[in-house]
Amino acid sequence: MLVGIDLSISADGMTDDQIRSLADAGSLKRLAVYGPRCSDAALAQLQDMTHLQELTLDSIPFTDRGARYLLACPQ
Repeated sequence: MLVGIDLSISADGMTDDQIRSLADAGSLKRLAVYGPRCSDAALAQLQDMTHLQELTLDSIPFTDRGARYLLACPQ
């Protein structure tokens, strides 16, 4: 069972598609993401991560829309 993952070490950062692929990791509790190439669409995927308890976002350029996605997350 995957419990935590730190993707903040990637030099280029994550993309929306890569974050989308993590949404299927239902047991994920901790996630750290560095992603200047991510957008609000990546944040929308977080809503599907129902077990997520700890989230670290670094250099993700999100808008008010992305903030609303974060506020709608289960935890």
